[in-house]
Amino acid sequence: MADLKLEPTAAMVMELGAGVFAESELGRRYMAGLDLSAAAELIDEHRRRGILELTRELMCNRKAAVRRELLRLVDQAGGAVQVLLLAAGKSPLGLETAVERPERVTAVFEADVSVPDDKRRLYASLAPGPAGKVRFVRADVTSPELPALLRAAGFDFGSPAVIALEGITHYISPEACRALLGVFASGEGRNAVIVEYGPPLAALADWVRPKARAAFSIIERRYFPQGMIKYDRAWFEAALRGLGGGLERHYPMEEMERLRTGANRFFSGPGSGWVEVLTGRL
Repeated sequence: MADLKLEPTAAMVMELGAGVFAESELGRRYMAGLDLSAAAELIDEHRRRGILELTRELMCNRKAAVRRELLRLVDQAGGAVQVLLLAAGKSPLGLETAVERPERVTAVFEADVSVPDDKRRLYASLAPGPAGKVRFVRADVTSPELPALLRAAGFDFGSPAVIALEGITHYISPEACRALLGVFASGEGRNAVIVEYGPPLAALADWVRPKARAAFSIIERRYFPQGMIKYDRAWFEAALRGLGGGLERHYPMEEMERLRTGANRFFSGPGSGWVEVLTGRL
């Protein structure tokens, strides 16, 4: 029985990324506990605009890339590490990480403006032991109160952390994004960061640009009329360097697809996807 009811955009993201979650028993059981009915209208509009299949593949590639890089960076840490998911949403990534890296991960912090009790209960029902490592922090990740709220939950700013920003850069200004990254700047590259973002439309290939416009407009028209924020690799490279860190790896969509599926069926060549992922140090 589905116990966790999701709002439309969260339900859409989970519906589109379902192929990745279906790869594990934990993911399948988690998805079975979600009520995704609120996604129906958004999914139908993707279908009417002829971008549903492409957007589904893009979302699966994004989800797979963030998870793969998170686990890789946990493994690379060389010892115990904290994991922080900013704007964690309804993804099971926090629980997956606690389950898959029990010896390395000391705690997983999921920070978001909403912390549903239903998600806590679902985690506990699926994996009671690992779920005990997940700490939910109710916070606006752009608020100056974020550091204090994290500390109160047990986050140690003096210990190594792997930090993920997925699904948040689209909605925050460059100033807010730089300030958020700065919260975790250690001055010695102790922390690893994963960032998912949308590149400028002008940087996209001609064939994909109208599809990207359609995908963004579906969300913007309903929920974010001021327009979703675009970034590029150079912006993050400069921001990380300015905070005493640096960029390590960059994954355009064609690379994410190849790593996930072994081929480039939907995305090939520069600018073929409207989402990118990168990793760096802070």
